Amino acid sequence: MKTIPLLGPLMAAALLLAAPAAAQAPAPVSLKLGYDGRFYIKVLEMSIEQDVGQDSFRTSTRINTWGLGAVIKKLDQTANAQGRIQGGRITPLSFTHQNNDGKRNRKVTTTWGGGDVVTNAAPAYPNLGDPPASRAQKLAAADPLTQLVRITRASSGEGPCNGDTHFFDGKQLYDFDFARPRPGGDAEPREQGLGLVNPIVCDVRYQEVAGFRKKPPEERQQGLKGAIAARFAQLGAGGPWILSSLRAETKWGRAVIDLRRVAAGERQAS
Repeated sequence: MKTIPLLGPLMAAALLLAAPAAAQAPAPVSLKLGYDGRFYIKVLEMSIEQDVGQDSFRTSTRINTWGLGAVIKKLDQTANAQGRIQGGRITPLSFTHQNNDGKRNRKVTTTWGGGDVVTNAAPAYPNLGDPPASRAQKLAAADPLTQLVRITRASSGEGPCNGDTHFFDGKQLYDFDFARPRPGGDAEPREQGLGLVNPIVCDVRYQEVAGFRKKPPEERQQGLKGAIAARFAQLGAGGPWILSSLRAETKWGRAVIDLRRVAAGERQAS
């Protein structure tokens, strides 16, 4: 699932975590999140919807770029995923994404099951990268939207800023390594207006693993010049963890993605 730099953490896009640490599962929740991205000026809008129950989830997103963002990478991209929640463990079942760029308009569907991960793409990919992702690598990873659900369900007081996470989008497999979790200080005015509390900050480093074209190491950072600064916060005391913002220096300048819109409600247990 190709995106302009810095969207990997969001779609995958930030992020991290395995099953929640607490014995008691978080309550079912329905979330609608809206993000704006900018290079000097606003160039991107991204919406995410999550519907998470006690034993299943479904989630979707849409990303649009224009102006400078479209020059770097034109996106009118939709994606959706669904999966299971069993014993606190969140696992993907299917992930579909399509970029309506007026060219290939490729639609990619990836399914997990029966000890395998299968991808169908129309039109088909001309190749699966050098090297391609192995079966073992794909089974150890999850799609970007499932990873975001894992973040939302993080029940540790330390939040989701720990460890590394493996992402697979049907072709490309990449890692995000989370390090240096630290208090984020007081909630920013933007966060206060959205009902966010207890911010934490961590550094996130991106690494291509498989499914990409062969290239020298200095070209494997998707334009990033260093670690991404990721900021998370809870939606109310004891509420779900939400990605509040991303900051990164890229070869195009400083990239910023901020949470601007939040709507939350309770979901009926499935």
